[in-house]
Parts: sequence; structure tokens; C-alpha cells
Amino acid sequence: MRTASALLIMIFCHCLSGNAQQCIQPGSLVSVRNISTEKYEYIVFKFLKPFSDKGMLSSGTAELFPFNKGKKYSYHKIAFTNVPNLCYNKLNIKATGRRLVDFKIQQKTDNTVSYVFELAEGVKITGHFVKQYQDLYYVKIRLE
Repeated sequence: MRTASALLIMIFCHCLSGNAQQCIQPGSLVSVRNISTEKYEYIVFKFLKPFSDKGMLSSGTAELFPFNKGKKYSYHKIAFTNVPNLCYNKLNIKATGRRLVDFKIQQKTDNTVSYVFELAEGVKITGHFVKQYQDLYYVKIRLE
């Protein structure tokens, strides 16, 4: 019985270390957050460097969010390539402010990940930029 318990513990620890190893690979998506300030709201993607993809940002139709048809929201999509791992794999991101209505992962294939998001009426994307800090690469979308 003791050897069986030890074996299970070893397997569990091996599985955890395998996942941790994946999340230190360059280009891994570490987190996705929605941050609010008084004037702006941001969607922030945090990757491990080196990473050089700003993401392809595009507008979409209400088909991205079929349950909200008829509302005057705007719909958008951002896709990143060369993303080996998603260390942050929640399907939905909690919208913390007034500008971002909904945010979801749309697709994850071999090295591509895309997200769709919905903005409240009158909200515009006023910035899409990159910031690098130490070993991290941030892609920020500013909403106003």
C-alpha cells in the first residue's frame, strides 16, 4: 500500500512539473486581464519573452455573440500566432469595468489563439500597443 501511494505521488508531481515546464516556454500566454482606470479600460495579454506578435485586431459582427443580437454593441476579435502554451486557460474573462461587456476565448489551435470581445455602445478602441518589461511582453488594447 505504501509503494502504491508513493507511486501516485510521484505521478502527480511529474504531471505538475510537466505543466510548469510548458509555461516557461518563450511565447507562452501567461495571463489575460481586464483593468479599469477612471478614464480608460484595458484588455492586457501577458506573454513570456521573446514574443513579437502584437496580435491581429479586427471588427466582427453580432455572430460572434449570438445571444446579444439587437443590442448596439460592437464586436471585435484578436488573434495571436506562435503561442505554444496557454498558461491561463479560462474560457471567459471577467469584465471589471463598464466598457467591456463580454470576453471569451474563441479558438486555440496548435500555435494560434484567438479571443472575441464585445464593447458597450459608444465605446471605441483607442490604442493597441506593446510594452516589454523584463522577461514579459504585454499587448494592451485601450478602450475609451
